[in-house]
Amino acid sequence: MQELFIKLSNSRGSDKVANLGAYAHRAAINLAFDWRRSQKRPALDLDQVHEPASNDNSPLSKLVQEEKFQEILDAIGKLNGLYREALVMRYIQEESYDYIAEQLDKTAQQVRALCSKALSRIRSLLESNQTTPFRKETYDVKD
Repeated sequence: MQELFIKLSNSRGSDKVANLGAYAHRAAINLAFDWRRSQKRPALDLDQVHEPASNDNSPLSKLVQEEKFQEILDAIGKLNGLYREALVMRYIQEESYDYIAEQLDKTAQQVRALCSKALSRIRSLLESNQTTPFRKETYDVKD
């Protein structure tokens, strides 16, 4: 408020302003933004960062990723032949729907449906394989 008062009293031409309240409001907003800009900390340079932001390469995370990968492969192995072929060709070999349709003697729309049903089946298999989360055990302790 003090800075706003000083700015308004030192401004030349404030007597020519039609709406002094709007002028003061705009000056206050400008002062607030100037203050905010002055408070910003400089961005860190990459040379100043010594520790990684996350530790995704830890042995535990690698183990978890490997287990998830094995679960997915097991679920794909449980699919029927045509579903498995369509899914592998589309998502592992990254073939187009048209190419897969030629190989399987189906239409592209039928291949899309096969892939969609295969993914749904894999999701349901993975959900049924999930274990229940750890539960916090409580004990009744008497003093």
